[in-house]
Amino acid sequence: MVQSMTVGAKLRWALGAATMVGSFSSVCAAQAEDARQAAIRRTMIDNAQRAQETRQFAQCAELAQRAVSIQDTGSLRRLLAECQLSAGMVVEAIGNAELCLSMLRRDERAVGRDVHIATCTRVVQDGRARSAQIVVRTPTTEPPNLRVLVGGQPLARVEWNIATLAAAGRLVIEATADGMQPFRRDVDATSGAVTEIRIELVPIVAQVSSGGATTVSASGDGGRSTTAVAASSSASGSQTGASVSVPQSRPQRGVSPLMVGGGIAAGVGVVGTVVGFAVPAALVAGFEARCGVSASNPSYESCQAEARAGQGGLDALAGVGFASIAVAGVGAALMVVGAVSRGGAEERARSVAVVPMFDRSTHGARVIVRW
Repeated sequence: MVQSMTVGAKLRWALGAATMVGSFSSVCAAQAEDARQAAIRRTMIDNAQRAQETRQFAQCAELAQRAVSIQDTGSLRRLLAECQLSAGMVVEAIGNAELCLSMLRRDERAVGRDVHIATCTRVVQDGRARSAQIVVRTPTTEPPNLRVLVGGQPLARVEWNIATLAAAGRLVIEATADGMQPFRRDVDATSGAVTEIRIELVPIVAQVSSGGATTVSASGDGGRSTTAVAASSSASGSQTGASVSVPQSRPQRGVSPLMVGGGIAAGVGVVGTVVGFAVPAALVAGFEARCGVSASNPSYESCQAEARAGQGGLDALAGVGFASIAVAGVGAALMVVGAVSRGGAEERARSVAVVPMFDRSTHGARVIVRW
């Protein structure tokens, strides 16, 4: 019994020791990772300050932003705001300078607090003097997947239809949505003024006839297919196939290669048949009229000799005739196949289906019309 208790105590002691070792190892690993991250952050800040001194403000802002993601402080926000303002990122600079002021006002023991507050206050003032207010009005009925860009940067949905800050000067307002043509407008945003931009989106291509059928306009290019674009997005943004009718006029089609080849073969066959049978028949008829069929004819022997001499030529011409019949038959068959193939293609071209494939370059579905 005593021995059993002793073994149990040893097991508990070993388990406790292993737990302590594991916890200590975890703490050491976490501390090592923190030290590594701190070293990386310090290097980024040093590089950002050097970039600021050499007037590489965009690089300075990028490095400072990455350092903020490791550990955020008011002084680092000040560096980030200064670089962004100098790089022309006015709105971002104002936001980071205001965060700088908020953090430093709560931290009364921050080193260089007064200097940082004064700098961030100046950035806010300078930024507001160089900024304008814009109001981007979106359509009352919002199309699927509406996206708005201001100066190439996405405008958050919460900033739609309200006054928001933007850098003063020339701005490019863009908008895209499923089934709509892209919207783009250049505006001059004046500092201290409010500029309003109303987004007007136009549906892509689709025209509705009086009968209610969707019609896709397509111009022939002399080739085998014409591509048209039709809006086919549903209200939920999913793509749906739809039957569309093609205009009555169609591109001029060339003659089928099968029909051309068949016509040539048939023509050669007909000519060969005439040569192979009509010519020998005419020769035989002339021979009989000239020599007769009676041995009493004085020229009978000479005619027979002539007939024997020409028999080989007549046999050859007959062979040409038989071969030409086969060639003419093949040519006729090719012409029939070409005509049937062309008729089937034209029948299929009367009605096509919208391919349910979303194309972001046109914000619609692509229709392949095969004539």
